[in-house]
Amino acid sequence: ESQEKPSYSRSEHEQREYFHWSKYSNEQIEEFIKEAIEKQDEELAKMWRYIFDELRAVSS
Repeated sequence: ESQEKPSYSRSEHEQREYFHWSKYSNEQIEEFIKEAIEKQDEELAKMWRYIFDELRAVSS
């Protein structure tokens, strides 16, 4: 009973999505994460947390 998790490989499509999300500030992304958590949308919260962590890694 293995649940399939999304893989975060660096495909061309994901690279484009990655740069698309980079237009948001860290504060905006933190707000999106809070909203997702409030709505109890775990998948959305995980997605935003991943994007936030990736953006922080690039900017440091």
